[in-house]
Amino acid sequence: MLRRCDAAGVTWAFKTKEATVKFLTWAVLFCLFFLAFVPAAPVAAAGEREKPLLPPSDFSPGWILEGPVKNYTPDDLFEYINGEAELYLQHGFKDLVSGFYLNDRNDKQGLSADIYRLASPLEAFGLYSRYRGRGVRIVEIGLEGFISAAQMMFCQGRYFVQLNASGTASLEARVFLALARAISAGLPDPPAAIRELEYLKIDGFIPGSQRYVPAGVLGYPFFNKGLMAQVLQEDRPVRIFILLGDSQEEAGRALSDYEQALREKGIPLKKHKGVAGEILCGRDPLYNGLCLQVREKFVLGVVDLPDPERGLPLIQQLQKRFP
Repeated sequence: MLRRCDAAGVTWAFKTKEATVKFLTWAVLFCLFFLAFVPAAPVAAAGEREKPLLPPSDFSPGWILEGPVKNYTPDDLFEYINGEAELYLQHGFKDLVSGFYLNDRNDKQGLSADIYRLASPLEAFGLYSRYRGRGVRIVEIGLEGFISAAQMMFCQGRYFVQLNASGTASLEARVFLALARAISAGLPDPPAAIRELEYLKIDGFIPGSQRYVPAGVLGYPFFNKGLMAQVLQEDRPVRIFILLGDSQEEAGRALSDYEQALREKGIPLKKHKGVAGEILCGRDPLYNGLCLQVREKFVLGVVDLPDPERGLPLIQQLQKRFP
């Protein structure tokens, strides 16, 4: 009986060991299969947050990071900027890091720092360009920045940075610049030019006038996202724009919808032959003389013209900006 029991025990132990080996083999294979298909993006995104985006205290003598740094996502951004949250979401808002610095030499002076991460460098520039007014002092930081007595803003890669004085009508420029440079140095994205903005730089281009609009260029729903800028034509400012479509069909549809809108108002468009296709000219009820042309997946345009046909050479210049 003893030997029979021992034999049975050996048989049971052998089967148990064999089952364990099979289980571990399948478990290892499953883990390898799972890891092979896990996207790497979340790891990279987490890596961006390993280094704090806001510098610690003493970026400038006497300034201290006060309280905890706050983080916001698309789900709760409205709690921080309720009136403007929709605008930021239109630009592909991803997250916000917000902090507050206090002057330990004058506790009534504060400085808020908000770092917004957007969907792309173009979206970050779009937000920045909405706040950049005429005649502001431009500073060389990131892609571009501006500074006033009470605030400073700049964009760099996918990031849009706002610095605002608190408890005072003005702060020394050196304080804004010190914090801005510290933030710029710590951002994951290095300063780099945005290719699409170069399309606007034709003869007469007015520096600092370029803008990116995420939807509804010129206020028309059928004109989706696009770029705008001002140029001088015979000392008169006119606006040029480029609609950024995803396909030639989309660009053609935007132009057809615009033609239909004018036709319903009894406004004709005159067709002109261009090197790269037809150019349509006419008078927009809101923007005076206008010229339009489809170029691959883009729509090139000029508005604010005293005579629509004066837009033809500007359209031709825009054509040459494309490879």
